[in-house]
Amino acid sequence: MMKNTICLIDSGIGGLSILDEIKSAKANLDYIYCADQAFFPYGNLTEQEVVDRVLYLTSMLELRYQFDILVVACNTASTVVLPRLRAKLKIPVVGVVPAVKPAALLTKTLNIGILATEATVQRDYTKGLIETYAEGVQVTLLGSNRLVEICEEKVCHEIIDYDELRTILQPMLKNTSIDVLVLACTHFPWLREEIQHIFGSGVKIIHSGAAIANRVSY
Repeated sequence: MMKNTICLIDSGIGGLSILDEIKSAKANLDYIYCADQAFFPYGNLTEQEVVDRVLYLTSMLELRYQFDILVVACNTASTVVLPRLRAKLKIPVVGVVPAVKPAALLTKTLNIGILATEATVQRDYTKGLIETYAEGVQVTLLGSNRLVEICEEKVCHEIIDYDELRTILQPMLKNTSIDVLVLACTHFPWLREEIQHIFGSGVKIIHSGAAIANRVSY
């Protein structure tokens, strides 16, 4: 049986959290992972810079590799580049977007939190997801680019400073009614254990990894 090849793009190691989910769901696949360290993190770029960079990388990858599916394994990039990529490519293009809908369905207190990069928090796309899928739900948004750097540091075996982490999360911790927290950046699952420890067991933490794995596993 011929294997399909999936190509994933992200700035840094964040998208590896998506790749892990895909590999767990479907073994009969080959993988190409593009870690764009040169432009890390995408959350620090303008919308146009993100679009231009991802389009450029895709063109370079097409020249060098053959792949059947492209996964933009980054919330920040997915919120702006997907229409251009889908118009350009003849293969399926899958993006990663904040898991607002499942969070709104899971919450019992009608209070959810969305933890993302500063760019993702500000995107009209994110606001549209909230308006469409979280009507009647109180949504607390928190954007942090520093968290992305901390994730990279953890993977490089640097010690996590819990005091710094708690300080970053403090604006969201103030809302004690939150019972579902969305990790809306593919880097953040690398800190899931630490974030869970700070929020406590009463908060359910979710992200889009499993949903993306289901979409590309066939």
